[in-house]
Amino acid sequence: MTSSKWAARFKDVKTSAFAAPVGTISAFTWNIAGGDSGGHVGGVVSPAGGAGTGFSALISVDSGGFVTSVTLVSGGLGYAVGNTPTYLFPDGTGDTITFTVTIIV
Repeated sequence: MTSSKWAARFKDVKTSAFAAPVGTISAFTWNIAGGDSGGHVGGVVSPAGGAGTGFSALISVDSGGFVTSVTLVSGGLGYAVGNTPTYLFPDGTGDTITFTVTIIV
């Protein structure tokens, strides 16, 4: 079949963009832009942003208030890989922790 016959045969085929899959966060990376200035209080936080809602993480700090680890508490719903929810520490340091979603289920 020639290319013009193929074109005529499929002229009514519609194309559409597929949305990225969304789901519950099961893994993420985290980063504090500009470095951690310390003085933070740890606890469960609910970062904002990204496509979903309900994500929360436990931030652990050492005696100087520097972040030592971040643990998933709730993966929320509606997130996509690559979303970057953020949390601004309320302690006046201006430090923001950014979470990058790496795996959803």
